[in-house]
Amino acid sequence: MEGGGGRGERGGVDTHPAQAHNPCGLGRPAKGFAVKQGLFLPLLVAACLLALVTMAVACGGNGELTLEEYFEQLDGFLETGDLELARLQTEYLEKPEGAEAWIEAATFQDFCTGVVQHFRRAIAGLESIDPPPLVRGAHDKYIATQVEALHFFAAINDRAHRVSTVDEYIEVLRDARGSVWREIEGREDEWCFALERIGVRSGIEVSLECFE
Repeated sequence: MEGGGGRGERGGVDTHPAQAHNPCGLGRPAKGFAVKQGLFLPLLVAACLLALVTMAVACGGNGELTLEEYFEQLDGFLETGDLELARLQTEYLEKPEGAEAWIEAATFQDFCTGVVQHFRRAIAGLESIDPPPLVRGAHDKYIATQVEALHFFAAINDRAHRVSTVDEYIEVLRDARGSVWREIEGREDEWCFALERIGVRSGIEVSLECFE
């Protein structure tokens, strides 16, 4: 996905001290220029407003992200999060299960702690993005699914650190992969796809790699 154009090259910049430090033209008029006292303030205000409008246009309006910039940032956050989760899952799945599951309970506890930290970082990253109006609703809904996931795994993590028998440990494992988690995943996919559709319909090449 390609973003907007970069900043243009410098050129034609007036480095005269009077201009650089006095953009609204405050100060003594140049020789040969006379302004009636009653008109000076209105003209000065108008000149300053014109300068502010020109600066706003040059800086991209109100500083709001374009859709392309938004999807670039979102894609970057999601890609980083996917890599982090993949690392956690790989580290956990490399450990033995079955008869040695109880011995590896500490590994599952570490995994849960890592997942909780992952969702906290994901939420903070998503909330740091100021989405354009067209995607704000879907963006907020997607964040809500991440908050759900955080609360779910925080509870699983708490239980995982309090188990005292093999049966309790197995029950926590089953719940971590159970219907409640699948429902949260379904809502996450739904709003991920909703964001992706908005981008595609707006003519932006975007693939958030949402999972069905």
